[in-house]
Amino acid sequence: MNITGQQIIEYSLKKNGAYLDYPFGDDVACVKMKAPSQDKNRIFVQVFTLKDEPKATFCCSADTGEFYRSIYPNSVTRGWHCPPVQQPYFNTVSLDGTVSDEEITRMIDQAYDVVLSKFPKYIQQELKELPITVDKLSAEERAKLFPIILSEYNPEWIEWYAEEKANIERIVEAENIARISHFGSTSVPGLMAKPTVDILLEITENTDIERLITAFPSDEYVCIWEQTIPTSDVALFLKGYTSTGFAEKVFHIHVRYLNDWDELCFRNYLIVYSETAAEYAILKCRLAKEFEYDRDGYTEAKSEFIKRITEKARGK
Repeated sequence: MNITGQQIIEYSLKKNGAYLDYPFGDDVACVKMKAPSQDKNRIFVQVFTLKDEPKATFCCSADTGEFYRSIYPNSVTRGWHCPPVQQPYFNTVSLDGTVSDEEITRMIDQAYDVVLSKFPKYIQQELKELPITVDKLSAEERAKLFPIILSEYNPEWIEWYAEEKANIERIVEAENIARISHFGSTSVPGLMAKPTVDILLEITENTDIERLITAFPSDEYVCIWEQTIPTSDVALFLKGYTSTGFAEKVFHIHVRYLNDWDELCFRNYLIVYSETAAEYAILKCRLAKEFEYDRDGYTEAKSEFIKRITEKARGK
């Protein structure tokens, strides 16, 4: 499987101080870097399409750039869009599979290091000392920092949802929003739940996903492109996850296209049938002890019950 432009962007954004921008228009995604204390930024990766062929441009040293061009003469060229004086310091790579995924990730690492070296020493140090964010933690580190915790029902969860819904409506252009819904256990009155408010943001078919992602402030929201279990999410935003654990208010914002989703059907059934909701609470309490540090295992273990109840709700 060849690495995609989106995967290049996602990998690049894991670097300290990295963020996504579109200074040259919607067709060129630029990953820039800067320290919080500075206004000046530098580009180290660009992803775009040229004559229907996906490409990426990486900053590089003159020697490294020449090396890659010599071993991949048909797939790596000088930065095609750069002024001649800058071309030796940028390589444009065709994402056609000729250059391995491993080699491309190495190019990203090198691009970041080259650009980092161009900043003053105190800026380099500031970038290196940035606190680790959730998206940069390993799966094991996330599991320990964010265990499965259940709480008694809190009526304020409805208010949290309303507040965050209003935030989303300010962030996302109205024409891209098809529907916003509160789902998951915090949406069912009286039900014990993880104190995390799940929100379903359903978008229209013509929504530009990359621009939607960049609209959410990166200092508040962590975007998860690829999840570890099967999902219909186009993207998932986490809010309230900090380098020291959960914040007071925690949200999962699931981005999907408009549809008749099972999660909403399951929610509606639990709201109407309190005895089923109580049965679900007992199951969750048992599983929370068994899968305290295994979020995916906890989710998978609930799936059979959820599927059975959803099929019952749909009359299957």
